[in-house]
Order: sequence, then structure tokens, then C-alpha cells
Amino acid sequence: MAEYLDRPLPEEKYQEIADACSFKNLKNANEKNKDQTFHNRWQDGSSGYFRKGQAGDWKNWFTKAQSEEFDRQCELKMK
Repeated sequence: MAEYLDRPLPEEKYQEIADACSFKNLKNANEKNKDQTFHNRWQDGSSGYFRKGQAGDWKNWFTKAQSEEFDRQCELKMK
């Protein structure tokens, strides 16, 4: 983006940005986030913001009832 905006940065700054945006750092980002408006711990051990991002992992977080309600809401809102 920096190059697109014709605002190149020193090479080490790109690495700092990449490190700051890594999953390792972002999964704990909520602890540094002062605005807790959307803070929601789905289960114990969850940061509430970031998860593994693996296909099918939602089954470890949603109950069957939650999954059915989610599907129902999607169906209603996508008509």
C-alpha cells in the first residue's frame, strides 16, 4: 500500500508491520483494545476476536442450536 501511495518505507518497517499483523500478535489484540464494544468470548480460552481460521472449526464453537439459528437468520436476511 505504501508503494501504491508513492510513500515507500524502509525495508525494516515492512517487517515490523508484518510482525504486528501476524496471527500470533493479533489473537491477543483484544487485550490491548480499549473499545470492548464487540468483545465477545465465545468460549473459555477465546480472545473473542480471532480464531484459527480453519475450515470446519466453527463446529468447536457453535452448539447445534446456535448453528441452526445462524442458518435460519442467514436464510431470512438473504431473501
